[in-house]
Amino acid sequence: MATTRMWRVLVPAVCVTAAVVAGGCGGDSAPAEEGQTASQRITRDFGRVELAAEELPVDDRTTVSDMLESRHDIKVYSFRGWPKDIDGLATRSGGEIETSWILNVNGIEADHSPRGYPVGPGDVIQWDYRDWYTTLDARATVGAFPATFTRGMFGRPFATTVECADPASTACDVVKGSLRDAGVPLDGSRPEGPRPQALDVQRARVLVGPWPRWREREWPSRLDIGAGSSGVFARFDEAADRITLLDWDARAVKSVGAGSGLVAAMKPTEQDLVWLITGVDAAGVERAARALGSDELQNAFALVVTPERSYKVPLPRPNPGVVRERGD
Repeated sequence: MATTRMWRVLVPAVCVTAAVVAGGCGGDSAPAEEGQTASQRITRDFGRVELAAEELPVDDRTTVSDMLESRHDIKVYSFRGWPKDIDGLATRSGGEIETSWILNVNGIEADHSPRGYPVGPGDVIQWDYRDWYTTLDARATVGAFPATFTRGMFGRPFATTVECADPASTACDVVKGSLRDAGVPLDGSRPEGPRPQALDVQRARVLVGPWPRWREREWPSRLDIGAGSSGVFARFDEAADRITLLDWDARAVKSVGAGSGLVAAMKPTEQDLVWLITGVDAAGVERAARALGSDELQNAFALVVTPERSYKVPLPRPNPGVVRERGD
C-alpha cells in the first residue's frame, strides 16, 4: 500500500499543467477579488486532531504550496514539492508504522502537485498527517462541507442532486435547506463557476434516508463490503439496526444502535461523488442531517452521530503499539 500511495502522491495528473497555465483545470479563470480568503487546516489521524486552522488571503496566483509555506515550517521532497515535514511532523516510511501528509481539497483527496494546484476563494485545504498503511484510500471526506459542493475540484463545483427515501421527512428538508443556504442548486445544475469541458462534468448525489433504502445501490453497497471498498470506516450490521465503528486498520471497535446516524462520502469515479446521510432509523437519519455544518463535522473523514455524542471515524487504534501485519 505504501508504494502505491507514494506513486499516487508524486505522479500528478495531467490536469496540473493546465492548472499552472490557466489558474484552473478545464475552465476559464479570473483573478480573485481583493479581500477574498480560503481556509487552511492542518490535522492528524484522519482529521481527529486539529493542529492549526487559518483563514488566508488568496489571489489568482495562490497555490496550495503558497498557503502552506506562508504560515508553516516545511521540508519538501525535491520532486513536485510534496511536504515531507510540516512543523516537525515528518513522514515515516519503510518501517512498521508508516505515516504521510495527505492533501484534501474541499473534501476530496488530491494527488496533484501542491505547487501547481491553484487555490480559489472559499476553498478548504486540509493537510492530514496519518497512517498511510491502511486497507484503503479515503478518496472523499465530509469535513469540508459545504465547500465540497460549492467549490469542487479546481474550482469546478459539482452538479448536485438530492434523493430522499421520504421526500416529506424532516431530514430531507434539513439537508436540502443546508445545501440551498450554501448556494447549491439541487436540480442537477452547477453553481456558477468556470465552465467544465464536455467530458469533465462533476456530479454529486446526496442520498438521505435509512440504510436499507440504499444498501442495494451499486456504489452505496460498498459500505457493506467493507472499508477497503467504500473508503468509510463504519458499517451497518445485517439487520441495519446497528452501526459498527472501525479503527484505521478497519477493525471493529464500537457498536451503536437506535437513533444513530452516519454522514459519509464516497468517490467511486473521477466524475462522481456520493454522500450518504443515513442511519438505523428515522431519528438517526435526522440526527445525521442536522450534523451538516456542525463543529463536529469539521475535518471529519466520516461522522457517526448517536443520541449521546458524535464520533469521527476511523477511531484510533485501541493499542497504538500494535501494528497490523501485512496481509491482514
